[in-house]
Amino acid sequence: MRSDSYFSQLTPAQQDDVRAACLDSSLSLRELRDAIPSWPGKANGRKPSQVSLSKLRKKLRAEDTLTNVKATALMMEKIHPQLAGQADDEVLAACLSLLGQEVLQQTLEKDDPETRRHSLRILLKREDQKLKERQVAILEQRAALADQAEETVNDATLTDEERAAKMRAIFGR
Repeated sequence: MRSDSYFSQLTPAQQDDVRAACLDSSLSLRELRDAIPSWPGKANGRKPSQVSLSKLRKKLRAEDTLTNVKATALMMEKIHPQLAGQADDEVLAACLSLLGQEVLQQTLEKDDPETRRHSLRILLKREDQKLKERQVAILEQRAALADQAEETVNDATLTDEERAAKMRAIFGR
């Protein structure tokens, strides 16, 4: 932050109080403005405008979210040895899922409707991606069955009865 900004001119204790108030999603901007101390060095007990407070709140919330994401990443580094027996793709997917959940949880707790809307859109896209992944897996299974069936049909060494039995085994009938 700039050295002449409201937040930078506060004492460390006041900064902690303002940070806590900004992260409190139950406070409206008007309530936040009432809860914070006056601008140090300014006459008549002036306080930052609601627009300035909105920007400060978004910045502090973004910093808080980043701190939480970093903490989650550190936690994942600590438990990584426990995951050593799993495939790298599974570990990466688990880590990304945990980080994503943390970010989404943080954004959904915010009182900003625009942020919530974007977060929900991301959740819906992720669910859509999972659905497409399941569809691809089913198509791959069916393609494998079709390949087996084609091999069976083209196997000249099989009798008609053996071929029919093998086809029933392939398709589970």
